[in-house]
This record gives sequence, structure tokens and C-alpha cells, in this order.
Amino acid sequence: MTAVPEKISLHEGDCIDTYTIEKFLGEGTFGLVYKARHPSDSTTVAIKIMKFWELMPEERKTFGLRFDREYTCGQINSQYLVRSIDKSEYLGNPYMVMEFCAGGSLDKYVHNYETFDQVDRLAIQCLLGLKALHENGVIHRDLKPVNILLDSYDNVKLTDFGIAGFQNARMTRRNFLGYAEAVFGTYAYMPPEQLNQKISFKTMSPSTDIFSFGATFYEIITGKLPFGPLESQDDLGTYVLRANKGQWDDPRTYIPELPAYWIEIFKNSLNNNYTKRAQSTTEILHLLNANEVRSDNAIQFDRHTVGLAVMHGDEPGRVYNLSRQADHTGDIIYVGWYNPDQPLANHIGIVENHTNYISRFHATIIRDRVSKKWWITDGQSRQEMTNGLHRPSTNGTLVNGVEAGQKGVELHIGDIITLGDTTLKVIVKN
Repeated sequence: MTAVPEKISLHEGDCIDTYTIEKFLGEGTFGLVYKARHPSDSTTVAIKIMKFWELMPEERKTFGLRFDREYTCGQINSQYLVRSIDKSEYLGNPYMVMEFCAGGSLDKYVHNYETFDQVDRLAIQCLLGLKALHENGVIHRDLKPVNILLDSYDNVKLTDFGIAGFQNARMTRRNFLGYAEAVFGTYAYMPPEQLNQKISFKTMSPSTDIFSFGATFYEIITGKLPFGPLESQDDLGTYVLRANKGQWDDPRTYIPELPAYWIEIFKNSLNNNYTKRAQSTTEILHLLNANEVRSDNAIQFDRHTVGLAVMHGDEPGRVYNLSRQADHTGDIIYVGWYNPDQPLANHIGIVENHTNYISRFHATIIRDRVSKKWWITDGQSRQEMTNGLHRPSTNGTLVNGVEAGQKGVELHIGDIITLGDTTLKVIVKN
């Protein structure tokens, strides 16, 4: 990386490596986006350049990690996510090459659709994009119409994962001018708990995106925001207060012919209590009568070798072989923060260099030979470390966004386990 990133202002005909700039598309808080073309095959792409020249040196590492996470999100296998193609740097600023979406954004459909069938199709595709993210341990955390792009056939492609929260990740920062920490996202679409820094870290889950989905499609359908006008700073206090109380306007005030199932969708997505909100996209897809391909996700106790793959964290791609570990440790596996001074303190030590969200005694995985199931519980109870008393983790153990607690939950293929800033996926092989 160049020591001092240079300020960038590109124009039509300029080149970034092998890509020729065709058009400036827009600017966000952290990046510039251009339409470009690859000369060898005339492929049209979008290029997003991070504005590193606006950051202090100590901030560049944090935002570099966020950039890498955004790129990784774009490589999740889903037709409903904008695909990442390549990444590099230009004059000291990292950039990524992405799939170009010729259809613009979902903004164009705000109170401008022909039928509810059309709205339903867009909603289902949006939910399937979120489902792909959630299954890989990613919370988008900034879903709104302008971050939902459309290809030339008007198919949904979710984008802008730059502030995506990896379940339980607290993505806040102090900017280079020393301003107070900023909560990312857009107020109009943010769930109440995301604005409360005392609990936002612990409540980051799929239900965060489901609230934003509800607010987004409320606006698409009615042309209004669910909790009243938000046209100036003066409106913000009232809007947030109504969101905190769950006082969304009845959309039938604006659209009397609105199908009843959309009322149910809003009830399940805009609930101010995140524990009573829909906890998965599947629940909302069911209300839309969307047919999903379902697979058997039960672990076959006597046939499967079970593992945990690090999806996001300090060691992405690492796989822990639970079956082999359980053979060595009598069917009980202790999981916690990897302490380089005590490398054997846990059977599985999760490396966490930049944060301190994983507890020393964070979780326990159990291979139960009686029930023939695998379980995970929060915290640990072991004589040599906790005097036999149960010691819970500081920040909780989540499975698919839901607290495991001391009672524990059964593990299934594809489950996402969240420990601090690290997400792990349950995988198997025969």
C-alpha cells in the first residue's frame, strides 16, 4: 500500500490498470463509484474506490478490513447479490471491481409499480439475497432502496456491504476529525435497537435486516416512510420515538387495496421489539407464499464428520474438526478466546486480535451419544478453570442470531454460530 494515498478524481477515458472509466456513478461516505469497461472483452463493470486519502493512517487498517469484508460478501454464491470480480489499489487507495447493474436501484419503484405481483417478486428476491448473506453469517445492516440494485431484467441485486455487521459486530468509528462515534446505517430504515449502543452489539441478527426490509417495502408500496415524515433534522426525534414505540402508520391509509398478507409482513418486520420480530427471512418468505428449495439439514450422527468453518473473523477459511476433537476430549469441546500465553486453555481457541468480544470461557460444544445429537451451550463449567461453577460468556453465544444460553441448542448443518466478531458455519462431510 502506498504510504500516502493520493486524492482521486477520475473522468471519462481515464484508466485504472486495465479498466477504462466511462462514467461517474456516485459517491458515498467512504467511496467513489464509476462505470468502467475492460478493453480485452468490453465487459462493463462498476469500480468502487475507497477514499483512503480522507483517513488518518491508524484508520486505514480498520477500513481496509471493512473493504476486504465487502469484497468477500460479493463472492457469496447468490444471484441476488452484486458479484465481486477483482480488487487492487490505485494511488494508495484500495478499489474493487464489481458486477455492473444496468437497471438502476429500487428507488425507481417507490410508489411507482404496476401490480402487487411485481412488488412481491422484488420482495422475494430481496429476501433471498438477505437469506444468502445470513446463511454466511453476514448482517447487511444498511438495507434501503438505493442499496438494492437491479440488473437489465429488473432482477434484484443487493449491494453496499461496506458497513455490513458480521453478527454481533460493532461497526462504529471515530472519524479523522475526532467527531464522536457514528452509528452506521440510515435512520429511516434502522431498527430501534441499532440506535441504542448499549444493546446494539448484542442484538445484531437477521431481525436487524428484516426490520429494514419492512421499512424499505413500506416505502416502495406507499411512497411514505413507516413512522412519519423524515425530511429534516427537526423530524428525526419524532421519527425515532415512534419507531421505538412501534407506532407505524397503517399503510391502508395510503393504499386501501393493499393485500392483507402485506399487513402481516409489516407486523412481523416492523415490530419495535427485536425478540418478537421475525427472526429469519424464511418467515417472511412464507407470508409471500414463496417456494423455497429445502434440504435436510440434520446431522447424521453415525455418518457425518462435523466441522466448524470460520466464515468471518481473523482466520477466515480455517476449519475446526469437531468430530476428531471430540474423540480426543471425551465428547466435550471447550471454545474460547485464543490466549497466546495459554494456548491450551481451550480445545478450540478463536483468534481475535483487534477486539475483545470473545470470552476466555465462551462456549461448550457437546457430542451427545445418547440423543445422537450435537449441542452448543453458552459459557463453560469445568473444575480446573471455573471451580465447577457455570461461567457465562460476556457477550453471548448465538446460533442463527438466537442466544444459545446455558440450556443450549441443537446444531444443524449450515447453522451460523457467532462468538464476538467471529462467525462459524457448521459443515459436514461423509
